[in-house]
Amino acid sequence: MPHEKFHYKSLEEVQAKAAELGVSLPFAADTHILATPLTAGKVTFPNRLGIAPMEGADSAPEGAPSDYTVRRYVNEAIGGSSVIWFEAISIVEEGRSSKTQLLLTRDTLDEFKKMTAAVKEAGIKANGFAPYLIMQANHSGRYSNPGNKPAPMIAYRHPILEQYRAADDSCIVTDDYLKGLEEKFGEAAQLAKEAGFDAIDIKSCHGYLLAELASAYNRPGEYGGSFENRFRLLKNGIRAAKVYEDDSFMVTARIGIYDGYAYPWGFGVSPESGTNPDLTEPIRLVRDLHNELGLSMVDLTMGNPYATTHVTRPFDFGKYEPDEHPFVGLARMIHGIGEGCAGDDRLGLRPELSARLRRPVHRRCGGAGPVRWYAVWPYGLC
Repeated sequence: MPHEKFHYKSLEEVQAKAAELGVSLPFAADTHILATPLTAGKVTFPNRLGIAPMEGADSAPEGAPSDYTVRRYVNEAIGGSSVIWFEAISIVEEGRSSKTQLLLTRDTLDEFKKMTAAVKEAGIKANGFAPYLIMQANHSGRYSNPGNKPAPMIAYRHPILEQYRAADDSCIVTDDYLKGLEEKFGEAAQLAKEAGFDAIDIKSCHGYLLAELASAYNRPGEYGGSFENRFRLLKNGIRAAKVYEDDSFMVTARIGIYDGYAYPWGFGVSPESGTNPDLTEPIRLVRDLHNELGLSMVDLTMGNPYATTHVTRPFDFGKYEPDEHPFVGLARMIHGIGEGCAGDDRLGLRPELSARLRRPVHRRCGGAGPVRWYAVWPYGLC
């Protein structure tokens, strides 16, 4: 079924179209579960509402939050969600997506402290609790644009992506550079904790540097080829960050489990699956993050918003017209991420809510032991 815009007037119309397409879009008749507490690891959230990240590109030139940045997050806190997952915050200058992307350093630390204090105060005044603030630590990689001048830093040559954004062999980052980033994520965790964040997310999704390494099947050296090599930076970055983890500060990760490209140009596929998801490796990674590294909460997502936008967020219109109906992409997101979280029957996972169109659907997985729950956090909840 080709792409079409959202034009449905009732839930029944949506369900009828889904049935015609042969896809399952689960709906909850009762959403009161969103108002109940939830425990992940040592943290209990007062409700199950969270605000997913979206970059505002409104920092000061040095990377500190501006008045506009603070205003956005204060307003989000007033809204009453228990979690605010902050936008991508660069850990190094050369990894910024623009000259107005947030950058946390010793020089900008004090301004971040003021922002997190203001956000928490706003939440307490409006709702009686401070929202849980997660810093998303990122390196933009292929999409690095410091000073608003393209300066791609890539894991490997990608002929599809390079149709849209030029790169050459000189842009491939060295193993030594990647090794240095491992400790940079540890330093970022220390700064995030000092800045007043409650957690740090070591980001590996949406086509950025760590996510690109996930599909670096043909890259030579210590950061390419095997599963362990491709996730060496992610895992070692998490280990470096966990030095600063305690009862008041958590380390988590945001993981892209399917890019939307056939092997060897995307993660979440196999040589035999074409562009259809094969979640064998993503499931293995989620298990490793919990069993090997002790993460009690992860955020799973799909796609590359720069290139496979329809995988990340089914849309009415964009830079291109997908060759699938938006409900197909939505079902892939819901069920694929459910599978990625669950893995097998030992991880007692049950769906609680689903979401609808036009906005991204991301799922947080967490639990004090095995990963045991997921909820769709509101980006357009039904």
